[in-house]
Amino acid sequence: MDVDNPEEAEIADQVTGVSSSATQSGEDDEEPSSPLSLEEREQLAITSSEDAIEERSRPIPAIERSEPPAPDVAGISLRRAQDTVATAVRPTPPVSRHETHISAHEVTVGRRREQSVEGLQLRRQNQSTGRREKPVRGRDIEVTRSADRIDSQSRPTAQSVVQGGGQVLLDDIEDADPVFGWRGGQPYDSDRPTLILHCADSDDEIQSFSFLQHALRDTFTELQGGEPTVEQVDFVANEVQIPTVSGRIVTLDLTDDEWTASEENGSPTIKRGGVDVVPALRDHGDTLYSGNLGYLVVNVPQEWESTYRRRNFVENLIADLADAAPPQDNDNTTGAFETLRSAPVTVARPRVTDADRFAERVAQYFGFTNAPAYETISQFDASFTAALRADRWAKVALTERQSYGEESSRHYNWKALVAEGLARTLWNAARDGDQPFETFVRESLINDGPLATEHVLSSGVEDDDSVIADVFLDEDRRLPTDQLDGFLDRQEHEAPLAIEFETGFSEAAFGYRKLVESVEKYQESQSVETLFVVVPPRLLYRGERQARHLDRLVQNQEDIFETLRVRLCVPCLSESRCIGLQTASDLITRLYDDV
Repeated sequence: MDVDNPEEAEIADQVTGVSSSATQSGEDDEEPSSPLSLEEREQLAITSSEDAIEERSRPIPAIERSEPPAPDVAGISLRRAQDTVATAVRPTPPVSRHETHISAHEVTVGRRREQSVEGLQLRRQNQSTGRREKPVRGRDIEVTRSADRIDSQSRPTAQSVVQGGGQVLLDDIEDADPVFGWRGGQPYDSDRPTLILHCADSDDEIQSFSFLQHALRDTFTELQGGEPTVEQVDFVANEVQIPTVSGRIVTLDLTDDEWTASEENGSPTIKRGGVDVVPALRDHGDTLYSGNLGYLVVNVPQEWESTYRRRNFVENLIADLADAAPPQDNDNTTGAFETLRSAPVTVARPRVTDADRFAERVAQYFGFTNAPAYETISQFDASFTAALRADRWAKVALTERQSYGEESSRHYNWKALVAEGLARTLWNAARDGDQPFETFVRESLINDGPLATEHVLSSGVEDDDSVIADVFLDEDRRLPTDQLDGFLDRQEHEAPLAIEFETGFSEAAFGYRKLVESVEKYQESQSVETLFVVVPPRLLYRGERQARHLDRLVQNQEDIFETLRVRLCVPCLSESRCIGLQTASDLITRLYDDV
């Protein structure tokens, strides 16, 4: 073997199993290897040194590598398009559920164009039947729209109650009086116990909760007679104690800081000291379908609705107390409107949100032309009582008591105020020099004057069939009885003139039939040209329906007379005196049209 050939040496080592390193291992006991024979070499295909490899061959790759062509720099031009921003737009983040207030500029308020209900139903019917609408002739429909003038801030009256997966507007069951907007019906025409949720205004000067209690007290007297007992909800040993509502006005004020409102498992909760009052209100509301007249009034702060997470809290509370969410699997079940209307639960919200405007409405309720200085509604009420019961010589000397039946102190005092007011008007028109008012009354009116109270008409002799006027003003050449325009609100009137005063107490349950009877009794008398039926202004605060009803009761009676002029009026008070009579129709227009 050619030692100089390394390939042969390597192959020999592989065959013999002895490498060159093994040869150098220095093992003396191993014999040296012998050279290969010719046959062995042929078998191993090993050539001799003469068969030398002249040129070593390398594998040729299948893929040839080639350099990419040089780019045509002149043919490609890269540049950034110029973006011009005409108007900068800032992204508005959605309202987070953790936010507590929504700023005013994030709310858009629009007025929806009103549509005729009949026209909407007609279009839906035509669409369902596939028929094309026909134009409606102008003479077929007459639409009259009253002009609404806004003199003060007011909230929209459209409210909603949550039921199922959406909301239903309660506009159809809303009503209003000069101070409150009502949902679920007004409490003025019900003789059953009622649960009232009052949503207090954030302005402390608008004492609507206190005024509501006074209005409910008068309503109770108008329906039942007498006055109700006023009590509060108590907490004994962390338990809610709600007194019996029948015959009472029971109040629960939730506006202090001790109360917290939240929702747990979709149900509203109102807690104080860990005690939830909602279950007690719900259980008590279930018993209000029976019993005598009474009111359970709950004062709820408006702030509970101002946060985003509790924006529907009051609506959810209403639905929970009134059970106003009907089942969804029956189309014939009572709807939310009828359910809330029939339930003994109603909601009152202040309709007037300006403090000065609110004070004016309260003053008109008691009959004052100007609001006296007051800090509470109770002081306002005390001022009215003092004016009604003021003891003045002329007031008492001019006014006789009824000799038949029973006359309430309220009726007598109102009659005396009106008589004194007429006397002062005659005095101002006829006085000469510095004649004192009391001297004028004593010399010109008492005994043989044109002004009298409890005056017997016709024969002048009182019997069971006599027509007796509360206040009577006859013609008198000595006194200018035709100069009473300032007192009688510039109304057309002629003497002889009669005035009938009705307090309205214990008459609401009979639809104020007493007003009709007060006019009908003058059918047998020909001694009167003008009849004024006078009522306290509070009777016009029981909703527009009742106010218009009272006015029609009186004015429609004019048809039964040939010459008698009949008007419904209210007294006007100033500085504890009656300074005039105002027609009820004018006051109704201001109370309900000028919101």
